[in-house]
Amino acid sequence: MKTLFRVGQQVRIASVPIWLGQLPEESRDVFMVCLGSVFPIEETEREGVLVLNVSSVAVPRFGGHRHIQMVDPGDVVPA
Repeated sequence: MKTLFRVGQQVRIASVPIWLGQLPEESRDVFMVCLGSVFPIEETEREGVLVLNVSSVAVPRFGGHRHIQMVDPGDVVPA
């Protein structure tokens, strides 16, 4: 059964997407630091891709003000 996700829901990044190696090194580093942590869904894309606000983990480690991570629904689980 397919899990339906909604904006505001907390999810855990549970697995590494197969396309991770295609991203720039800094983006891969952010993803790996966030793996296993829980984040809110900020929006859902038409194709089902989830946009997570990963600032709570990424800003202290990488700087900046805001970080988002786009993930496939199959790579997260409800928290």
